[in-house]
Amino acid sequence: MRYGSFRKSTKSFETPPTEVARSARVDLSVVSAIEVNGQRVNVQVSDFSGQGVGGRCAMPLPIGAEGSISLPRLGTVPIQIRWAFGGRFGARFAEGVDADALLPAPVIPAE
Repeated sequence: MRYGSFRKSTKSFETPPTEVARSARVDLSVVSAIEVNGQRVNVQVSDFSGQGVGGRCAMPLPIGAEGSISLPRLGTVPIQIRWAFGGRFGARFAEGVDADALLPAPVIPAE
C-alpha cells in the first residue's frame, strides 16, 4: 500500500537566525481578560515583558486581531494577537509598557 511519495524540493530556503531577539520575560500567574472583536475572553497570563504577554485561554484567539487586555496596576492596554495555538497565545502591546509596573515592589528589610 502506498501512503505518499517523497520528492526533492527545488525551492531554496534561508537559514533561520540562530538567535531571535526577545525582550526579558517575567514568569508570573495573573488572571485577566482579553477583549477581541467585541468578545471578552478570560485568560491566564503566564509571562510578561515590556513588549507583550503570553498565556492560556479556553478558546483559540484569532491571529492578527487587535483588542485590549486588562492587567492589574496597568489597566487596559491595547494589544495584537501575534500567535495562537490551541488554548495558548502570545500578544504584543501596541505600545511598550513598563515591565516593572506589573510586579510588586521589592521588600527592603528593616535595619
